[in-house]
Amino acid sequence: MEFQTKDVKRSFRTFKDYSFDILNSTHRSFKFNLDKFIKHCNNDPIMNNILNPLIVENEYLELDYSEFMAPVGNGHHIILPEDENRRLSVIYYVLIQLKDGNIKILKISQNLFNRQTGTLDYIIEPFLKQIFYQFSRDICNKLNDFLDDHAKEEKISEDKLCIFKDCTFNVNNSRNTVIEINSNEELKNSLEKIAEELKNSNKNQEAINAVIELSKLTESNDVGKIEETINKAIKNENSLKSRLNGLFLNVGSSLAGSVFLEVAKSMLGMS
Repeated sequence: MEFQTKDVKRSFRTFKDYSFDILNSTHRSFKFNLDKFIKHCNNDPIMNNILNPLIVENEYLELDYSEFMAPVGNGHHIILPEDENRRLSVIYYVLIQLKDGNIKILKISQNLFNRQTGTLDYIIEPFLKQIFYQFSRDICNKLNDFLDDHAKEEKISEDKLCIFKDCTFNVNNSRNTVIEINSNEELKNSLEKIAEELKNSNKNQEAINAVIELSKLTESNDVGKIEETINKAIKNENSLKSRLNGLFLNVGSSLAGSVFLEVAKSMLGMS
């Protein structure tokens, strides 16, 4: 798939505009602005292709506030991963949890910044100015760099938009460790997990069925069937190409050379 460069610019501009709206939110307007922002990130095919690898392994995890806080006097100092991609993924995960209602902006602000009193706008302000600002700034810098690199192109391929294709990891206690897949059973389970996440997000049923079928083909030598199934998956769900890229990047050397993996990587432009 290719995108017109002018459409990429428009998508990036909308991301920046919606980020600005969140940064200037009141407590009353925050949820509306966040919903609008996440909807653009999820539903716009350009931004979805860019940001989706940040959430491949981060869904349905418990958020432990203590991991991000260090006592300083009567308050706390916020600790986020030094690695930029990991930091962005942590923040994006939190934003999605806020949007879905799994955590509340007041609670996270009170826990992270120890703001227990004052107006609601005052309580949420440090989350917007310190946490969301980092996410918005760093993503916008990457988008600006990307446009600088491709300014003279009339069209931009989907593959080139995979800015975060090498950063799949878990946001948990071992967040600095890449989860390596070393058996067909682990690969099958990972594909089944993706199918379950697609189902829970009410994604296209054909795409879900294709991923389930892929999970059954991990030991197959049927090149045509593997190609057909991958085509069906990515045709029916825009985000799957980047999600599968992230998954297959973490397959260990013990599975190197398998027919399934070689065909899959070729289909996804990874080899």
